[in-house]
Amino acid sequence: GERPIQVLGAGVYPQELLIPVAALALMGGFELLRQRTMVGRQMRAVAYDETTATLMGIPAERMVALGYVLASVIAAIGGVIVAPVTFVSATMGTVIGLKGFVVAIVGGLESGWGILLVGLLYGILEQAVSATIGTGARDAVGFGLAILVLALRPSGLLGRAALRRV
Repeated sequence: GERPIQVLGAGVYPQELLIPVAALALMGGFELLRQRTMVGRQMRAVAYDETTATLMGIPAERMVALGYVLASVIAAIGGVIVAPVTFVSATMGTVIGLKGFVVAIVGGLESGWGILLVGLLYGILEQAVSATIGTGARDAVGFGLAILVLALRPSGLLGRAALRRV
């Protein structure tokens, strides 16, 4: 669509609305796979302790390969969905990748839903800063807030603190 849809007074293009919908759908599907299927349980077992999982008869190499395949498919879907709303260039993935890394760290590396929530909030924050202060301050405010959150809670907002073994 070439005409924006009005959402809370802001014009949003249908392609831009597809991004969070696709993110929620992919996250929900992956969580269902991870929590409700035998393959998902095997992947979690391999991620937790590969040696023990192998001793229990789980094909660890296949599960690792499957993890890479799923990550590649999700990244490809993300690229196809995001490319039409961004300027395509050879280095376009640098800033998006850096923001994705910051969101993953702030959300908590072990919390998929935390990462998704922080990603949506980070996007809203960027747009609010762009509308009020200007686009030049957008990245500075976002990364500054990420540094503040990590200084106060190093495991991320919804992440679990690592166990310290003595």
